[in-house]
Amino acid sequence: MNAKAILENILYIGESLIGLHLWDFIPYQSIYKKSYSKLVQQSEKMNTSIDKAKHIFENSCASKNRKYAFFAFCAGHPKEIRLLIAISKFLQKNSHKTIWSLCKSTPFTCESFEFKKKNLLKCWACTREMVQVLSIFHEEYFIFKKHSKRIQLDDNMDKIKFHDLLHYVYKSINVGEIAKYSLFKRYKNDQVDEGWEKDLRRNIKSFILTFEATKKAIREEKITDVIIMGGQYLNYRAVLLAARDSNINYFTYENFGVNRLIIAKNDECFNFPIKMNEARLTKSQKNQAIKLFEDLRTGKYYHKMFNYESKNELLDKIRHFKNFISVFPNVSWDSATFYKDAGIFKDQYEWLRETIRFCIDTKRNLVIRIHPGEIQMNEKFKLVNFINEWFPKLPSNVVVFDSRDKISSYDIISQTNVSCVYVSTLGMEIPYYRVPTIVVGKAYYMNYGFTINPRKSDEYFSVLAKYHDRKQRLTDIDALLNYILSLQEYRRKIHYGDFLKFTGRQEFGPDRGHSFDFDKSIYSGFPWEKEDFSNIVKIFLE
Repeated sequence: MNAKAILENILYIGESLIGLHLWDFIPYQSIYKKSYSKLVQQSEKMNTSIDKAKHIFENSCASKNRKYAFFAFCAGHPKEIRLLIAISKFLQKNSHKTIWSLCKSTPFTCESFEFKKKNLLKCWACTREMVQVLSIFHEEYFIFKKHSKRIQLDDNMDKIKFHDLLHYVYKSINVGEIAKYSLFKRYKNDQVDEGWEKDLRRNIKSFILTFEATKKAIREEKITDVIIMGGQYLNYRAVLLAARDSNINYFTYENFGVNRLIIAKNDECFNFPIKMNEARLTKSQKNQAIKLFEDLRTGKYYHKMFNYESKNELLDKIRHFKNFISVFPNVSWDSATFYKDAGIFKDQYEWLRETIRFCIDTKRNLVIRIHPGEIQMNEKFKLVNFINEWFPKLPSNVVVFDSRDKISSYDIISQTNVSCVYVSTLGMEIPYYRVPTIVVGKAYYMNYGFTINPRKSDEYFSVLAKYHDRKQRLTDIDALLNYILSLQEYRRKIHYGDFLKFTGRQEFGPDRGHSFDFDKSIYSGFPWEKEDFSNIVKIFLE
């Protein structure tokens, strides 16, 4: 270990033990003299720039002296941290305090470990990197671990049977369900094996510890507002519920597509809590809505394209179907689908299995398009393998297109009688093509007048049979056009300028220098000077 690394570790350990920012007492800048001095010089420029934007919200703040906490359970991406630092500086310049909670192995799980195993960091390295960044920008932080001391877990946890773990309840919270969802990227739903049970048990313990430590931190750090990413995965879910239990505000956010920031107050951002436009749409507004749907189809909306130009040999598999039902399942690990079971089926696995069985028994034609995003999944746990387990030999009236198949979902939609989704966003697009769309889960776009929403399984199968046997088309989609315009207002686009121009997706890591990649762009453009950025982050002040 070189001298630089030794000194870094001494500073880090000292800070952890005595709670002082040793970076302020020791000339730490000598270690990274060039990068550090550049950042310090430019910090004055940043403060001046923020002051220019402050007047926009001088009268917007509902209450003074609020304290916002950012909870981090992995170092995250440099782009993500830049965004949160921008929000933090904005809040500080509006007379509020901010503080960051650094995990330092408080839970038994790590978000980096769960979802980015190739870039796994030792916990000390992750925390050290975050300490460096926050110290450079003079951001206050605390080590989350100090609030987890003396929290007692159930001694009988290791004796609980597997089935009971799946339904484990703690303080009226179905922790078993939360722990299960957080393992979906690696494990098949309800699969019983040693690794699954061990990790499920570990996740339950981790949730309880994070939940109680967060409540304690809220009290002792005098936190009034919590800001977290998503709020669906294990530790972030624990923070969300702890904030709710403590009767304080919580905000959830996600980067949605390219330069689209969605934020919700006291709600999950993926619930898309929108305000519907009540007025009748003008011709110009309708044209705007139509363009949005066209951009979704071509991939321009998200600046990426999962759908492909269909190969003729694949389309030939379904051309002979006079009538057929099309089904578009979600990717099982997509956090936007968590906690969306509506009670018609236990989950999307049961829905898919029973839909296939119904079509086999009634000899109705069925086309299943596995989500292209499953290409990224472990081969063992892909949905097509589950289908092969349930039905080793499918009849000719059931066609399954795998995630790798070069076929466009829109080509399937153009030929189908009726489409079915669990909560897929595609369920909002399909009615645009005048195709009746059945939604089985609790999708954010249901009950707005353009989807079919059965309440029981019998009703679901009855609707399936009805629309399969007789092709019908929607005649009025005004409600849908109105909805997507209202949704677009929520999915606001931000023109970050050069602030987030460096878009490297690498994790922070020891001796990789990613902490100091910030100086490449963080001062070259200021989002708080932009009206679109200011209008979005205004929600934090309400």
